[in-house]
Amino acid sequence: MNSGFLINLFEKAQMPLGLDGEREEKFYIYLKELQKWNEKINLTAIKSESEIVEKLFLDSVYFLKFLPIRPGSVCLDIGSGAGFPGLPIKILCPETDLTLLEATKKKGAFLKHLIRILSLSKCQVIIKRFEEICNDESFKRKFDFITIRAVSLSQKLILHAYNLLKDEGAFLYFGGEKGGIESFLAKSPFAKIEAKEYKLPVSKLSRTLLTFRK
Repeated sequence: MNSGFLINLFEKAQMPLGLDGEREEKFYIYLKELQKWNEKINLTAIKSESEIVEKLFLDSVYFLKFLPIRPGSVCLDIGSGAGFPGLPIKILCPETDLTLLEATKKKGAFLKHLIRILSLSKCQVIIKRFEEICNDESFKRKFDFITIRAVSLSQKLILHAYNLLKDEGAFLYFGGEKGGIESFLAKSPFAKIEAKEYKLPVSKLSRTLLTFRK
């Protein structure tokens, strides 16, 4: 990654949070470790540095333009995989308390490795399936934000997310397309569902974020 490329991309996207040298360095380390581990285990099909930076790093935090996270918010990232969107959010908003939920042990090991080398505090990995924590009372009404990406959305998943959120919490679904939102409106327990469409600044890839507000 060329020096300053990430900063320039964030500026082009008009992100509300700028990148200082420390944050840029963490993203750079993240990128290199992702590429190295991707040779051993299948973490992402996106290979090029520029696409990783835009389609994974930037897309994970683009929502901060219209939905800020309060300092100290408790967040859960479901099916984290290679850490998206949870870890980019944590790097930009280090004061968040983040739990990364990942069922695959090898991917969980990668996430723990990143947390260690990036020196991220208030950040933990739980190697379990989402269904395994849904009936755990210690997780009920615990989170301010729940995020999920690259996982099929279902009524059951929506209901479980609702039960894990605090009052006025938000469930963020990184879907890619707006289609299908109507099917969730009638049966959803959430007070409000919003669809925000946007395009990434370089690739012009169309994206949609669904926000379920409790």
